[in-house]
Amino acid sequence: MFPKESESKNEVESSGRNSFAASRNTIEDMELETRALTEPLPTNQQAYKNHSLYAIEKWLTKCQILHPKGPILGFCSGHPVYPRACVQTLRTKERWLREGLQVKAKEFPAKVVKQSGKLKKVQFSEDNDYDETDSKGNNELYGTWQLEPLQLPHAVNGIVPKNERGSS
Repeated sequence: MFPKESESKNEVESSGRNSFAASRNTIEDMELETRALTEPLPTNQQAYKNHSLYAIEKWLTKCQILHPKGPILGFCSGHPVYPRACVQTLRTKERWLREGLQVKAKEFPAKVVKQSGKLKKVQFSEDNDYDETDSKGNNELYGTWQLEPLQLPHAVNGIVPKNERGSS
């Protein structure tokens, strides 16, 4: 059976509307981005807390760091303002392993944070980013610049090597 002329005409119209909407959305996105880039720096510190373009070190969470401590764009109440692109999220070695990355040899942690009292009492599920602690209850956190792709040992003579927990 061949499609009727009205069906093919409707398909052409709907694809034309979709491309028009897509081009309109991209134009609107570009306008919003241009407007955001040309707006001046906020004047109060609170505005930097979740700002999409700018950050103050004071408002970073305990698992964030400025790396590289890039260009200073200005000052707000004596605090230097950095681009949000310089903010890096830190994670423990174990958390990076879950993503297929390992910490490079001889790398020192970018940041060491104390585990809170609540986390010492209550064990979180596997979603916890702070599950690897040292004897003092500190978490060693690493950034993406300290990582390399995970390289697992190969099986030798049909024997699969075991990890520190005894699993293969």
